[in-house]
Amino acid sequence: CQEGFMRKTTIKDIAKKANVSIGTVSRALNSNGPVSPSTKQAVLKIAKELGYVPSTPDKSVFMKGRAIIGIIVTEISNPFLSEMVSLLLDVFRSEGYMVMLCNSNYDQGIVEEFVNELAQFNAVGLVIISTTIQNPDLLDRINSSFKVVSIGDENPGMTTIEWHDRASTMKLIQHLIDFGHRKIACVGHHSTALQTMRRLEGYKECLQVNGIPIREEYILGEVDNTSLNTGYV
Repeated sequence: CQEGFMRKTTIKDIAKKANVSIGTVSRALNSNGPVSPSTKQAVLKIAKELGYVPSTPDKSVFMKGRAIIGIIVTEISNPFLSEMVSLLLDVFRSEGYMVMLCNSNYDQGIVEEFVNELAQFNAVGLVIISTTIQNPDLLDRINSSFKVVSIGDENPGMTTIEWHDRASTMKLIQHLIDFGHRKIACVGHHSTALQTMRRLEGYKECLQVNGIPIREEYILGEVDNTSLNTGYV
């Protein structure tokens, strides 16, 4: 995990930048007291610029003080990914952590909502599995708010555990070629899942190395996901 990460923005930070009292910021954010419309608008704007996320003490009480770690996975129905998540859950729980799980289904909006929830719960860490964070602002917020490990996909600023998708695919295709196969298809790549694009690169490179023409009709994508249903063609 990352050793250094920025602290979260507080209402004190907002008050300092807005040149108002902490009480004024609190009233503006919670709409629970007298504050002029112009001041409220200015406070809300600064809060957004600083990436302020309100804490929720009641949720912390619900969690009984246990440290929280989040896990984001693209599709929990994938047998390989579900097994990995299961192992992570066992490890984190054995160490006393509470775990929050997000099945994003390749939806960046769901990822962003989950990150907001983690911030509200004051989570201490995040594991991102097979997911590329496409929004630069969201990427900055994640890196500045949590200790993060990215498994599979490389995300700037995060410790990454790589999968050798390209090299593994080349070995697989070479195995088929060694058995005399020449008409080899590639099914299931998706542009938002970089690991599948690396597999596609490995597929094409292995065919080229062996002097086998790349036939676009044998490359079946782009599909909505990599579930078993996408294998029926």
